[in-house]
Amino acid sequence: MDAVKKANPSINEKMRAILVDWLVDVCINFKLNDYSLHLGVTILDRYILAPKKYEITRCTLQAVGITCMVIACKITEVYSPNIADWNYISDNSVKVEDIQKYELDILRAMDYDVMVDTLMFEYEKSAVLDPNVKYFLDMCLMDFALLQNNPLDCIVESCTELHYEKGNFWSTCMERIQNITNAHATSNGSLHAIYQKHKMKQKSENHLKSDIQ
Repeated sequence: MDAVKKANPSINEKMRAILVDWLVDVCINFKLNDYSLHLGVTILDRYILAPKKYEITRCTLQAVGITCMVIACKITEVYSPNIADWNYISDNSVKVEDIQKYELDILRAMDYDVMVDTLMFEYEKSAVLDPNVKYFLDMCLMDFALLQNNPLDCIVESCTELHYEKGNFWSTCMERIQNITNAHATSNGSLHAIYQKHKMKQKSENHLKSDIQ
């Protein structure tokens, strides 16, 4: 059963994926770091499952997503966008008072414990640090069920194995990540922000290398 819909009857996993794709675009526009994105999505998922005062609906999902990013940025960014910037990036559909209302409810729902573990924090603990692995880590954010049903260290290990293609085994976790990546690894699909993000990074790195040479 759709776990998002079970906790919040008015939304589902597909709507969550659309929101996450948009949040990736927002992070690109605001030049936010990867930790902000991953923490924001993790807070979003925790709030989706938590008992809360305000039900998440189709109309309020974007406001909730933005508020989760506001909270994350206060922790992970040196200079985070101000609340008016978030209102602007939503084309004025998310009001300042909406962000303030949901921020309080999210913090209460999480008992003010927002320094939660994420894929990015878990990745930093791994023996092999390769920026290219982050492509797979970002793709995992699109799949709510994957994140809820697998330990973070298992997901990070699976992403690393997929990148280097040197594993001696093929787990169900790896298969799911590969399927997610295949579904979104195109500029023609409706949800392609992660693909575009890493394409832009790759082009930037190639330009930098050519300038050095």
